Amino acid sequence: MVALVVGVAVHSSFRKTVDLRKAIEMDEVHTTSATGPIEPEIVDVPTHHRFEARVGDTVAGFAEYRDHERDGAIVRDFPHTVVEAEYGGRGIAGKLTRTALDDARQRDMTVIPSCSFVDAFIRKHPEYADLVAS
Repeated sequence: MVALVVGVAVHSSFRKTVDLRKAIEMDEVHTTSATGPIEPEIVDVPTHHRFEARVGDTVAGFAEYRDHERDGAIVRDFPHTVVEAEYGGRGIAGKLTRTALDDARQRDMTVIPSCSFVDAFIRKHPEYADLVAS
């Protein structure tokens, strides 16, 4: 199995760097099938501390999070974003990140973008910059 992990393709027998800029640019592209676009369902799975992108019964990717208390408030850290290789380049990481950041905003949380993809996404989309914990 091959998966894209925070800008790195991981396989049991090798590691290959992926162009993170290209992945960020693809954040608006959609998965397609023979019958047209497939919109992945993004769901929060709190028991696994992650948002998942589901295409049918398949978990195509996820954005992991860890909540921490800081000065009486909850701060959400995003350490990893993973997209399975067969779903790469279709904007799934961007959809996961956007949904996760929107959820943090709705919950009045600040975020720590430890994941390089999440960090680059926030830089590309400055409307999320106010969420970054100082």
